[in-house]
Amino acid sequence: MTDFHAHVLPRMDDGSKSLEESKELLISTCAQGIDVICATPHFDSNIESADSFLKRRAAAHTALSESCAGLQIPRLVLGAEVSFFVGMSGNDELSSLCIGGSRCLLIEMPYFTWTAGIRTEIYSLSTNLSLIPILAHIERYPEFSSDDKLADLFEIGALLQINAEAFAFTRTRKRALELFKSGLCVLGSDCHGIKRRPQNMGAAAAVIEKALGAKRSADIFSRCDELLGT
Repeated sequence: MTDFHAHVLPRMDDGSKSLEESKELLISTCAQGIDVICATPHFDSNIESADSFLKRRAAAHTALSESCAGLQIPRLVLGAEVSFFVGMSGNDELSSLCIGGSRCLLIEMPYFTWTAGIRTEIYSLSTNLSLIPILAHIERYPEFSSDDKLADLFEIGALLQINAEAFAFTRTRKRALELFKSGLCVLGSDCHGIKRRPQNMGAAAAVIEKALGAKRSADIFSRCDELLGT
């Protein structure tokens, strides 16, 4: 099972604050049956260049890998959680921020109803840059409750990332299961630390298996893993 969204690299953003906390997160992740974890620190083009971000990410990854030598942890795959910005579909640098060398780009969308211009920008990521947009923590956006608003995104190959915690709450569980069952969604913990937004993929996987059955849920998770060649 792959965790598509996690802030596990030390001192990169508002996630893990230290190497020790990152190690604890990875050990917890492994104990929940996760084989691959996507390290997706925040990237904001208004604050930092892609080159600067990649250098910081590489240094954090090297330090964490050396610190975890000999430990049983999931395979770390590097990516980013890219804040949406106007003109991103014309930015060739975004390919370097995709997850694990794939064409999958995790995007944090605006927290208001998306305009036609915003939707066009997402479409153009697919048509202009041949990327697969993955919209982070979809349960936080107004579009979450509307099939009509999401249908056209699916048509151009966009995927949705649902946070594991969406399966824990009654108000979001039913809708999260509907979307996950469609096979057009991936699961992520969006974990930020041991105590603040901890790793919770195991609990979500248990809810999904109970609702969809072991075989159906395993098939969907397997298709998700294939996105990254895992």
